[in-house]
Amino acid sequence: MFNPFAPDPSAFLPNSFSAVSEGGLALSVTVPQVNDSGITPPFVFQTSFIPKGIPTNFTDGDFLLFTGFNPQSGFPAIGNSGPLTINFDRPVFGAGTQIAVDDILKFNVFVSAFDSVNNLLGTFSVPGTSSVTLDNSALFVGISSETANISRLVFSTSELNRAFAINRVSIIAIPEPNYTLAILAFGVSSAILKVRQRR
Repeated sequence: MFNPFAPDPSAFLPNSFSAVSEGGLALSVTVPQVNDSGITPPFVFQTSFIPKGIPTNFTDGDFLLFTGFNPQSGFPAIGNSGPLTINFDRPVFGAGTQIAVDDILKFNVFVSAFDSVNNLLGTFSVPGTSSVTLDNSALFVGISSETANISRLVFSTSELNRAFAINRVSIIAIPEPNYTLAILAFGVSSAILKVRQRR
């Protein structure tokens, strides 16, 4: 875990890494590398009151995946605007996460879902907000489908040169209503798009 008050470069993540959900689903996460050498690689931090963590509008104690920023760039900080891509080892029925942009009060979030052969299944945008209130008001965005055909999700925002953070990812691995969630731990207002099977 990265502590911005006592930076340790060994806490940085690679721009592409693999993970396994609590339910055993393998996946990979990619945040593109940027050309600005001052911007850090992605990292995980805890949201909380200073000095325990960084205050956000997620829940106190949550661990967030952050796309990376330049800690020397002042306020608002210059950061890696992504996009952040999650590729699932096997297609899922749906997934979503909370998201917020660093140092920006209002923004738009864009989410797109793709199948295993890169067909766009659905895309949408929704407005979100950021703050330092630790009140769990960070926007939840997700996409679900009637069939397990979602192989990749892409998250981005309207804010160029601004980093963003996501919370744990909730994954629907089997169909509703008897679904189980496979959580990738790194979650309120929400927006969920249902996509239909391509015919």
